[in-house]
Amino acid sequence: MTGYGESAPADKLFPFFGFTAENIVAKAHKVLGVKGA
Repeated sequence: MTGYGESAPADKLFPFFGFTAENIVAKAHKVLGVKGA
């Protein structure tokens, strides 16, 4: 993990670490094998 100890409001840190709705949906689709979504 790079960035241990980061401190900022959640709305700044979540995107920094890749926790966005788009990334989470894309990862779920990949894990579930959803094509063309």
